[in-house]
Amino acid sequence: MTGKKSEFIIGLAGTKRSGKTTAARHLIALAEQQGLVPIRLGFADPIKAEVAKIFGTYKEEDKAILRPVYQAVGQSMKELHGKDIWIKRLLEAWNHYRNHGYNMLIIDDVRFPFEGEWVRNLGGQVWKIIRDTGLKDDHVSETSVKSVKADHSILNSMSEQDFLVKVTNTWIQM
Repeated sequence: MTGKKSEFIIGLAGTKRSGKTTAARHLIALAEQQGLVPIRLGFADPIKAEVAKIFGTYKEEDKAILRPVYQAVGQSMKELHGKDIWIKRLLEAWNHYRNHGYNMLIIDDVRFPFEGEWVRNLGGQVWKIIRDTGLKDDHVSETSVKSVKADHSILNSMSEQDFLVKVTNTWIQM
């Protein structure tokens, strides 16, 4: 990381299972080593919180079963309250954390071009994680990812260790 900014925002874009959350965890560790105070937030965090009221606490092993529910809730709320509903919710959360000393935001679920533009408008960067998982999903939250403009693209095609080296190298270039 080369800059001397007081705040950092990185939005991670990619299809499901591409490595966004793995990259986010690694970025948190890298940021902490630099003395930053990072937090990971997602546009889908409030969706998961609401769905948990019905289905129980989120567990990674249930993700495949619950993904269609998350997608339906997320899309329905956008249709009812505007496409920026999840941006507004994330911004409220980020402002809360900023007021409590956090100075780096990592968003691990950028899926739409307007979300990526919002990250850039805040002075952040969008990193696209590219991985052929072989998984097919025709939901708009998956198909829109290809239209998200990236400041950096990271190919995740090898081992997790190799992927994290690429994430680290991209971090150093910031």
